[in-house]
Amino acid sequence: MNFGANGNKTSTTTYHHYNVYGIIIPFNVKHYIKISNYKTYAKPEKSIEWRTASIGFNKKFKVYTDNELAVAVFLQPKVIDKIEKLYETFPELDIEISPKGLLSLSTPDKELLNHKRQH
Repeated sequence: MNFGANGNKTSTTTYHHYNVYGIIIPFNVKHYIKISNYKTYAKPEKSIEWRTASIGFNKKFKVYTDNELAVAVFLQPKVIDKIEKLYETFPELDIEISPKGLLSLSTPDKELLNHKRQH
């Protein structure tokens, strides 16, 4: 608590501004799947927390879904490896698949769209 020169209480307001950069692409999965390592991310309503067989992946990411079978089919070992490689470049990573078949990849790293493509 702060007090001004006249003895009255004073307060300060602090604003935090966060930018998130991302891409959205059509995707061939029609179930809700959320893969995130944001430390402050809360569990989405009406979703199930799902764990992979990879202990390392589970330490880095939380996975939420509306369909356990869909996420089990999607998160095959080769996909888990690719997500972990993305994590090396973007340590704050959020991947979300909507039931409408859209994949969103987002990060607070503004360099997301500036990285060189490798074919």
